Amino acid sequence: MECCICKNQIESGNYYYDVYGNFAHAHHNVEHCPVCHRIIGTYSSQGKVIYSDKRFICAYCDQNESPVKDTDQLNRSYFEAISLLKEKGFDFPTNIKVLLVSQDIFTELGYATSTLGLNVTKKSYSKVQSHEISILWGLPYILCTGILAHELLHVWQNTKGLKPDNMICEGMCELGSGLVYKRNKTKLGEVLFDNIEKNMELTYSEGFKFMKTLLENQGWNAVRDYVSKNSVKQKSHLFHR
Repeated sequence: MECCICKNQIESGNYYYDVYGNFAHAHHNVEHCPVCHRIIGTYSSQGKVIYSDKRFICAYCDQNESPVKDTDQLNRSYFEAISLLKEKGFDFPTNIKVLLVSQDIFTELGYATSTLGLNVTKKSYSKVQSHEISILWGLPYILCTGILAHELLHVWQNTKGLKPDNMICEGMCELGSGLVYKRNKTKLGEVLFDNIEKNMELTYSEGFKFMKTLLENQGWNAVRDYVSKNSVKQKSHLFHR
C-alpha cells in the first residue's frame, strides 16, 4: 500500500484509511476532510483549502463538488431542495429568506462549530410568521442542498404550528437531507447519507432511523400525520431550529 501523504510504501504496522481507497502511515498528523471524510494529502485530495473563518475543506471538494459561495449558487440549491420536498407533498410559505453566513455568525449565537444551518422563525403578535434560513458559506452543493432541505422542514413544522419531541422533529428534518443525498447518486451523496445514521447526537441519528422506518413502511403522508399527532401547539414568538 502506498501512503497518500508521503508516497512511500506502508510496509507494516498501523495505518489510516478512508472509504475512497486512500491509506496513510500512522505516524503522520492525519486530517480528514470535514465534508467527504477523505484523508487530506497531496496524493489523495491535492491538499486542502482554508476559509477566512478558519474552516477548511479538502481541495478535491473545493475543485469538484461546487462549493456554494454566492447567491446564484445558493438560489439554485434552494430551488432544488424545495422542489424535491414539494414533490413529496410539502407546502411552504413564500416569505422564506435564505442567507450565506460565516462560522462567526453561528458562534456569536452560541451554536457549536458543527452547526451548518439554522432556521429562525419569528411570529409577530398579528400572527404573521417570517422565516430566515442561514447556511454556512462554502459547503459543497449537495451538502448545502441537504442542509436547506433539513431547515425547510423546520419551516414546515413552524408554519403548521407543530412542536413535536426533538427526536421526532429532527428525525423528520433529516429525512429531507437524506432525500437529497439519495437522489444525488454520487460517492459524496452516499457518504453524507451514511453520516446521518452515524451522527453522534442521538436526537438526530435515532430520530432519523425511526422516521425512516416509518417512511419506508407507510410513506410521506404517514410521516406528516405522525408529526402532527405527536405535537403540541407552539406559543412562542421566536423559534431557533
